[in-house]
Amino acid sequence: TLFRSNTGPLLVESVRDHRSDTGLLDSLDYDCNLDDMQEQKLSVDPIHARRHARSLSVLRFVLTLMIAFFIAMIGYGLYTGLDQLCRLKFDLFLNLLTEGQTWYAFFFLMFTCCSVNALAASLITFIAPEARASGVAYVLAYLNGTNLSRYFSLRILIVKVAGLILTIAAGTTLGLEGPFIHIGACVAVAASQQLLRPLHFLKKYAPVLRNIKEERFFISGGAAAGLAVAFNAPIAGVLFAIEGSFAFLTVSIALRIFLCALFASLFANLGYSNFRPEVHRHSIIERVDNHTDYSWMVFELIPFLILGVLGGVLGALATWINLKVSKWRHHRQEHGPKLLNILEAVIFTALTVAGIFFLPYLFGCKPVHAQCASTQSLESHCKQLFCEPGHYSEIGSMVFSTPESISRILFDRTILLAHDFSVVPLLVTCAFYLLIASLVYGVFVPGGLFVPAIVIGGLFGRCFGIGLAMLLPSASINTGVYALFGAASMLGGFTRLTLPIVVMLVEMTDDAQYLLPIMICTMTAKILADHLHSPLYPGHMALEKLPVLGEKLPKEIEKMKASQLMIRNPKTVRVVERLSSLVN
Repeated sequence: TLFRSNTGPLLVESVRDHRSDTGLLDSLDYDCNLDDMQEQKLSVDPIHARRHARSLSVLRFVLTLMIAFFIAMIGYGLYTGLDQLCRLKFDLFLNLLTEGQTWYAFFFLMFTCCSVNALAASLITFIAPEARASGVAYVLAYLNGTNLSRYFSLRILIVKVAGLILTIAAGTTLGLEGPFIHIGACVAVAASQQLLRPLHFLKKYAPVLRNIKEERFFISGGAAAGLAVAFNAPIAGVLFAIEGSFAFLTVSIALRIFLCALFASLFANLGYSNFRPEVHRHSIIERVDNHTDYSWMVFELIPFLILGVLGGVLGALATWINLKVSKWRHHRQEHGPKLLNILEAVIFTALTVAGIFFLPYLFGCKPVHAQCASTQSLESHCKQLFCEPGHYSEIGSMVFSTPESISRILFDRTILLAHDFSVVPLLVTCAFYLLIASLVYGVFVPGGLFVPAIVIGGLFGRCFGIGLAMLLPSASINTGVYALFGAASMLGGFTRLTLPIVVMLVEMTDDAQYLLPIMICTMTAKILADHLHSPLYPGHMALEKLPVLGEKLPKEIEKMKASQLMIRNPKTVRVVERLSSLVN
């Protein structure tokens, strides 16, 4: 719709003007598209109507179950496959280091990561540009009411999964958990739209199950299931779908979303347990402690607020950097050749690899202590790398890991303060991850910001906990717990989500006793970040020129009169109209 005031300024521009390169975007049509004959038949025959309703309910449940199963199996395959690829790359690199071939190890790492990420960028650039980044902005815009069905096609799903494997295997700082929300939405569309095609006896139900209204419900459930599988947090997935759906949410819809997230998490855990009777819980952040509870004191409310302030400031800073770079990136994509997208991905990969390789040389090595279980494992916080036997690289133990492995190291609560990380390496790693993650997000490769935000928050949270433990040695401060609080504050400041973040961290870590501190850190960070800078995902929606209804009307519209929005001689059509009159 085009609104103009008497003075001439354009208040709401035409969507066609915004998206002239990709066609017209319109809002979702929530009217059920049953034809008149079917509606008349159902109203005349109540018994048939009840049978029809029961059959539809069964089909909706079966489709929800199948969507959950497919999302869970994709998640299981991605996690297990990427774990093997990352371990293989680390072992080959470590063998070169132990043989004293340092430069061969560097060039091996550089060539492998750059070539793999170049392949991922090529897939995104030439086959499915919509599959880049996390895709959370597309999901939120769709849930808000904008018809973006073509952003959830089977082509985008295949390219997204393949590109995500290559991107994470290349060792970028991006995470694979955020894109699972987009992957879940794509699976939901593919399953609900394609599975009914070969089943001709279900053809009469297709008009109902394949309309826009049902598609939106399936996409909501798929997005919730994607987050549930990524973090093993089904309730957080449901809250994400509910928080993203600003309207048209009923109890029955919430139940379908909950069932999809529940079964997706169940199937994923069965896969990680190799489908054995004993089901093992899987999470990217596993609780590593000595099974002792840590009770927080009342005075720690002040450190919680300080962590929230740090998370809000850093989240707003990262958002500002990313949106500035993304604005330049969008301008370049409109006027520059497509090969620059691949070159940009290779350049940022090279910078990441160079930082990971040379940062450990700045801080030297430390003697191995009693809590170093292994110096050759990918999950070890005492990796030997280029150090002499009996020593390990402190900062190398963090950067030479996947983001998920770094999270587990940072949240380890068994490390004594005497054997804990030094403050300076933690701060340097935090600054490195913050800068690289802010710059890389939006490059033509798939990847999300949930896990990078957890890593950044865990780094400055653990650093803050170490400083507080040194300042108050009698207070029993656990630095691993403060890493959790730092992650909560960074997630709140970066993503601006509240309920999903709080519940997600509690579900991942099984730490319900820290619910209140996590809430304090998350809310403080979100409130401060909102005052400092606009949110990240709405900013990317604006760059993509996706129309989204906000919570409040613009001030200009509140002052407008009805006469400013209407015309005197509107064009009308009759209920029954000739095609020639419509064309003319």
